[in-house]
Amino acid sequence: MAMRGSLLATLEELAPFHGEWDALAVRSSRPYCAPAWMLAWWRWVAEDGALLRAVVVTDAAQRLIGVAPFWVTGRRTLLPRYGLLGAGLAAPIEPLAQPGAEEEVAGAIASVLAAARPRAAVVALDGVPEDSPWPELLRKAWPGGRRPSLSCESSRPVPTVDLGPGGYDEWFAARSSNFRQQMRRRRRRIEERGAELRLPRTPEEVEARLDAFARLHEARWVGRGGSAALDARVEKMLADAARELSAQGRFRLWCINSGDRTVSAHIFLAAGEEASYWLGGFDSEWGSHSPALQTLLAAIEDAFARGERRLDLGPGGQDYKYRLADGESRLDWLLLLPSGPLHPIARGRLAALRLVRSLFGSLPPPVRERTRRWLQHE
Repeated sequence: MAMRGSLLATLEELAPFHGEWDALAVRSSRPYCAPAWMLAWWRWVAEDGALLRAVVVTDAAQRLIGVAPFWVTGRRTLLPRYGLLGAGLAAPIEPLAQPGAEEEVAGAIASVLAAARPRAAVVALDGVPEDSPWPELLRKAWPGGRRPSLSCESSRPVPTVDLGPGGYDEWFAARSSNFRQQMRRRRRRIEERGAELRLPRTPEEVEARLDAFARLHEARWVGRGGSAALDARVEKMLADAARELSAQGRFRLWCINSGDRTVSAHIFLAAGEEASYWLGGFDSEWGSHSPALQTLLAAIEDAFARGERRLDLGPGGQDYKYRLADGESRLDWLLLLPSGPLHPIARGRLAALRLVRSLFGSLPPPVRERTRRWLQHE
């Protein structure tokens, strides 16, 4: 199949591919690779001065066969860094391709990136599945005499729930008897207080509850230096993404409502056979009722009913996730360093960043917070 890779630098150039791009995300079961999520992130969250550098791969009939939406930072340091849209906020993310065309698409992406300007000193693949073929495919396909180096900077577990054919009741019955008793008892107490679990269905209903979600999440982090995931820009991004995805049932804001008051709110995204838990929060006054676990259980039951095959509980091995999980995957944060004049400088800078990260835990809290925000932009 003849394929052509093109580099697009504006949202207007990407607009004609929106539908086919979304279809690839659904077919690949990659919720955070949907254009509604990634482009909302670009509009609201990407740092000022960043450049859009999206690679689209089409066939002779101009049908979209693959997409890798990159953005560029680091130009002020003369070490441009290419990363996928949405990196740092959600994972997994990776390039997308029609099944069976991955190798050819990777070749087209690598050729376009190698010729792109500014010249890439680093290509970051943040939060790719451990078994993803893309890092090695891109490394092998990179044009020129020497292949780029590929290093894994970190790896994180992702507890998962297998949504098998037995249904929710069978899955719940496999939990420990103590867990089942606790959850049933606490669910009854929630209902006795006049509260109910709800999933807003329309974009308007979702947007009306997003303020409560933000308030609940931020309250959980106020004594720990603030949330690293949520700020005013991300809140605008969520409202933007929800307008499109909630109408399709793919942006799910599961809530526990007591009258007009929301006391627990958790966001899930879905595409194809996969649902993913992103972030949540709850009112500490309701903590004895396990509102977060109750909301997660409702989302799991709903995912079973929709015929989805897996729900991931997000990167990180927190204890509460393993009370629900019956499996685990892993995500890798990888760096591809193309050969050339910038290569030794990039390696030296990365070594310095690794040293800073190794000392991070020993820094005083105010310095740690400033360092964390600096590292997010490096």
